[in-house]
Amino acid sequence: MNETVFQGSALLRAKAIKPKLVIKTDNDNLSAGEVSEVTFTFSKVIRGFSMTDVAVKGGTLSNLSNSGDNKTYTATFTPTANVNNLNGTLSIAAGSYTDIAGNKGTASNKLSIGGDTLAPSVTLSSNKALLRINQTATLTLKFSETPKDFDINDLTVVGGKLSNLSAGSDGNTYTVDFTRTKGTASSVSLDSQTFTDTAGNANTASNSLSFIADTTAPTVVLSSSRSQLTAQDTAQITLTFSEAIQDISLNDINVTGGTLSNLSHSGDNKTYTATFTPSANVNKLTGSLSVAAGSYTDIADHLGTASNTLTFTGDTAAPSVTLSSNKALLRINQT
Repeated sequence: MNETVFQGSALLRAKAIKPKLVIKTDNDNLSAGEVSEVTFTFSKVIRGFSMTDVAVKGGTLSNLSNSGDNKTYTATFTPTANVNNLNGTLSIAAGSYTDIAGNKGTASNKLSIGGDTLAPSVTLSSNKALLRINQTATLTLKFSETPKDFDINDLTVVGGKLSNLSAGSDGNTYTVDFTRTKGTASSVSLDSQTFTDTAGNANTASNSLSFIADTTAPTVVLSSSRSQLTAQDTAQITLTFSEAIQDISLNDINVTGGTLSNLSHSGDNKTYTATFTPSANVNKLTGSLSVAAGSYTDIADHLGTASNTLTFTGDTAAPSVTLSSNKALLRINQT
């Protein structure tokens, strides 16, 4: 009789024991695109457990299932996206679940899940918007956080070349030189999935930094130190171009009424000078200078437009005199 009473009391005590719960995960440090498998292990068979019983911060819970014994459950924790310093937690409050005897369960442990789910980004800027062939601009790359395994070959370049990549002291700012090699449109950009941050998150694509192409045809204006010439006079001619040109020679200049010589430039390939010498022994000089369209190009290979026409007038014929007499033989005192 006493043994029966003891067994009954033990059974009652076992039924009165509150169920307990331990929450674990296979990954408590997440980066972008990763999830954690969370395991809920109960000390006894339970009933009526659902995801709404779980207090979740820093993400969402899904795919709750049990192993069939109603003691072990699993679910998927997906962290909140674009969080640089993740602070996720999972917990179950006391009384949120019961065993089959109706005993309310105790509170679970609080499971903490950290990480970084923010993809790094980068913004490109330039100190120049307009670049001609062989000109160089300094680009600045501003990263949202320190990049890992980034180098100059990660950048996508069109119509030019890069050099002199340098990292700033903060680790988040880089500079690089871009030199334009073609007259067509050119750009620099950084594709997504090119580098990672220290947490292993792959980057998003940068902006595309475009450089304006030089599509303007160069022009030239001719001017002269004088337009009226006499014998022994010369005129200094100035050719002023709107931009640097590749080259021009005396043969590119149309000349009438004289000759052109001593062509030289100031060093910037924008200003040239020459000497115009009028034709000699011309009583009524009519001279001109002009540059035809297409006879010169800028450094982007654009053909130049026609110049104005300089005109010269004057008289380069020296006056002369002819003497005659009504007598060929004269004696003393004859006239």
